[in-house]
Amino acid sequence: MQKLDVCIEQGAARHVAKEQIDFLDRVLKPFAGQKIQIQIYTMVKESNDFGGEVSSALKHAGLDPEDMRIMSTSGPVTGFFLTLGSNRRILAEAVARALVDSKIAPLGPVAATLDEKNPDRLELIVGFKP
Repeated sequence: MQKLDVCIEQGAARHVAKEQIDFLDRVLKPFAGQKIQIQIYTMVKESNDFGGEVSSALKHAGLDPEDMRIMSTSGPVTGFFLTLGSNRRILAEAVARALVDSKIAPLGPVAATLDEKNPDRLELIVGFKP
C-alpha cells in the first residue's frame, strides 16, 4: 500500500510525445551534430525513463547526446538544469527554449549556470519530477 501511496502522490509519469519530438526536430535542426551531455538520475524509475526519452528526442533532432547515468546527487535537482561553457551559449539557449516551448519542461524557464573553466561544456540534467 505504501508504494501505491507514493505513486498517487507523484502523479503520472512524464513522457515525450511525438508532437514534442517533431517540434524539437524543427527548432534544433540548425544545431545537428553538436554534442550535449545528459545527466539522468537512475535511482527513481520515472526520472530514468523520462531522461532516456529526452535524450532520444534530442538525438532524433540531430544532436549528439552522451548519457551519463548517475545513482545519487549531493543536492537533488527537479525539472531541468543546464551547465554551459561560454562557447556553448547559443546552443544552450536553443535547447532551453525548445524544451520550454515544446512543453517537455512545462514549468520553465530552464535554470542554468556558466562554467567559466570549461568553455565547451554543455550538460543538461534531467531531474526529478517537480
